[in-house]
Amino acid sequence: MRKLFTLMILLVVSGHRLATDSRAAPRNDLPQPYRTTRDWGQLPTGVKWAAVTAVEPAPDGSISVIHRCFENSCSGRSEPPILKFDKKGTLLQQWGEGLFNFPHGATVDRDGNLWVTDARGDGGKGHQVFKFNSDGRVLMTLGKAGVAGSGPNLFDQPTDVVVAPNGDIFVTLTRRSLLSWQNLRAR
Repeated sequence: MRKLFTLMILLVVSGHRLATDSRAAPRNDLPQPYRTTRDWGQLPTGVKWAAVTAVEPAPDGSISVIHRCFENSCSGRSEPPILKFDKKGTLLQQWGEGLFNFPHGATVDRDGNLWVTDARGDGGKGHQVFKFNSDGRVLMTLGKAGVAGSGPNLFDQPTDVVVAPNGDIFVTLTRRSLLSWQNLRAR
């Protein structure tokens, strides 16, 4: 694991050097192998795509899409910010109404649980990380609702989350450095 982590750091540093070297500037004239598909996915009645902040595939083949409800915010909105689809775009489930102000980053852990950050505090919500099971039930909440900070059990605008294979949870923040909890798992 340590060798892999060291290799990843070296690749990132090497990639940064290449990107900043004017002689190796990225090209933008190559053929585009992808095609844009607008309005993918069966949306719930009355819901339109808002700012999509994460698209996360799960081990069962489903795809969770996190979006910001309406006009880049879920504050005071009734739309579900989490939509779960099959690979063809059929809506399987929806959840998260009233939980988020500003859903931001997300990940799916090896057990198929979806983790989502709320990067803005307002109205007694936000500055938190939620862990959901594959049916949308909250299994764990990290942070204190609506309270920003850098002390124990507090976040200041959590922007993304990743769960390592050993269960360690890493959360990125806009105003602080990377935080981690060692082996914090829901039982």
